[in-house]
Amino acid sequence: MNTRAERLAAGRLKWLVPRFGHLVLDAPLFGLALLVVGFGLIVLFSALGGSIDRWDGHAIRAGFAVLVMLAVAHLHPQAVFRLTPFVYVGGVLLLVATMTFGQEANNSRSWLGIPGLFRFQPSEMAKIAVVLCVAWYLSFRPYPMKMFDLLVVACIVALPCTLVFMQPDLGTAMMIVAPSCAMLVVAGFRIWWMVAGGLAVLASSPFLWMNLLPHQRSRLLTFFDPYQDPLGHGYNIIQSWIALGSGGLTGKGLMKGTQSRLDFLPEHHTDFILAVIGEELGVVITAALLMALFAVFARCLTIATRTTDTFARLAITGIAMVFFCNVVVNVGMVLGLVPVVGVPLPLISYGGSSLITMLAGFGLIMALQKERKRWSGREG
Repeated sequence: MNTRAERLAAGRLKWLVPRFGHLVLDAPLFGLALLVVGFGLIVLFSALGGSIDRWDGHAIRAGFAVLVMLAVAHLHPQAVFRLTPFVYVGGVLLLVATMTFGQEANNSRSWLGIPGLFRFQPSEMAKIAVVLCVAWYLSFRPYPMKMFDLLVVACIVALPCTLVFMQPDLGTAMMIVAPSCAMLVVAGFRIWWMVAGGLAVLASSPFLWMNLLPHQRSRLLTFFDPYQDPLGHGYNIIQSWIALGSGGLTGKGLMKGTQSRLDFLPEHHTDFILAVIGEELGVVITAALLMALFAVFARCLTIATRTTDTFARLAITGIAMVFFCNVVVNVGMVLGLVPVVGVPLPLISYGGSSLITMLAGFGLIMALQKERKRWSGREG
């Protein structure tokens, strides 16, 4: 028979053990996600020039990402709540390890690799970790929120954001900040606090400008007039415009896009894959894809509005905003409406880290919406 001390020790450790519930898939979200991923595999095969060498690796990662989504969807909401601080700390430690041991690609030290196995991008995982931690903290705070709460949230966001910015990866750092701001609005923070924060960022812009690397400054300057450096930092945007314009309504057909096939369009399988879709499949299919992506976002928000628990509602909203912000920035990059900051198109672009992280996020949404009635993540 266990002693009283042993039972107490077991009780203290019980909350560390993940709890699993029954699998409840949200059919619209699950179906839309699979539809977009499947479409992405088709267009990616064309963007890679019909080469199976790189496409099959991405297809395997896509299959693994779906399995991760299903596994995460099995989690009990309380398990997600209780593991959140550890997920956040683990994410920060991975970012620190990236700064120390990371592999460099495209002028950014953003990758961690396991020799002989695989490499991944911890900054992608940090997006979800930050969202969960912000939701976790705000779920403890009474309404209305105090200025102190805003400062704590700012610290939660600032630590990983700074580590990502130092890689340097400005685009991903922005994708960490933006969803957290949306969560603050949902949590009931006063709008004038948000306006004051925005003004503070504007006031600090000279300092931020001085700390940007030369190629980052050039990207921002070229955004206003790509033709001032048509063969340099303006090249991507100009070639993207050409690809989109040449596709017309119906496109040139799969495997027939000249901008990507002849290597005029840089990063055509990652950041600028939407330009490939526009050239090869035309405006109609491109618009249909954007509608599907918006439908995924709308479904996530619908699930959030039906959830009564504060942590679940904020976490689902944050994950939805991670997806939405990535889509908006990527589309803006391709259209020349925002500076080129290296943000992939979710579920479509080549790369396992982004795909696995996003589908894991959808799995979390399905896990958190299992119980319609209020649950308390702080109960035993």
